[in-house]
Amino acid sequence: MRGEIKHMERYKQLISYGGMNLMRKITPTDIDGFIDLNGKCFIYIEGKLIKKTMDYGQRLALENVVKSHEKANHMSCAVIFRHDTKADEIIDAKNQFVDEVYLRGKNDIFKWRKITDTKLLDFLNTYLDYAKEKNVKI
Repeated sequence: MRGEIKHMERYKQLISYGGMNLMRKITPTDIDGFIDLNGKCFIYIEGKLIKKTMDYGQRLALENVVKSHEKANHMSCAVIFRHDTKADEIIDAKNQFVDEVYLRGKNDIFKWRKITDTKLLDFLNTYLDYAKEKNVKI
């Protein structure tokens, strides 16, 4: 089924970027989910434990990529959902609650916005409906 884990034996395999300090001590960051809708609308998804603070570099990377897409006249946002799923359990992303979104708002101002009582799948469907209203060909 689309979106399901295809290789269960590999899904726990970690990737270490240790020792990959680039200029200004920049290291790679990961993104938990990415949606590309026909090259016209891009959504970046990050899942975090309820009490975990997002690293400054990862937050900045998401901000920069969203702004970059918007400069190219493509809708884009970053979504952070929170969970308290045990480490040995699979996180059911669609049912996790969105905590923050980063997108362009009124007066072309980009900022992080707190969201309450909205599950990830519901937010994504609402965002896609908004894109359709803006005549984005997705």
